[in-house]
Amino acid sequence: MELILEKWFFFLLIWTRLVGIVFLFPFFSWRGVPVALRLWLSLVLAVLLFFSLQGEPAPAPEDSVRLVLLIAQEALTGLALGYLTLLFFSLFVNAGQMIDLSSGLMLSAVFDPQFGGQVTFMGQFYYLLALVFYLT
Repeated sequence: MELILEKWFFFLLIWTRLVGIVFLFPFFSWRGVPVALRLWLSLVLAVLLFFSLQGEPAPAPEDSVRLVLLIAQEALTGLALGYLTLLFFSLFVNAGQMIDLSSGLMLSAVFDPQFGGQVTFMGQFYYLLALVFYLT
């Protein structure tokens, strides 16, 4: 019974980290993607990762304080990884906006519901181009 609880705790840690990553990942953090889809995607990825990992997991902490701290650490790690990925992609948006500013195309900015503001055409183009290269 203890082995099942340890493996369940290990799965919970994997899923907690993936929830943080998926919620801030650029493609899945769009407002048009439902929260339920993000949760299911992170759950499916956690199941795939859980069964692909080899070896025995580390034993689960005995006290509840360390247990909560470990789950919070995994959630913060996932959020940090997702935020760094989002920051990486926003660099491409800013690069495109700088190109549009220098070439005089800044006035043709359009409203982008993903970022909640105006984005220029080249900024959106570079963002989508970076997303395609990242996903392939």
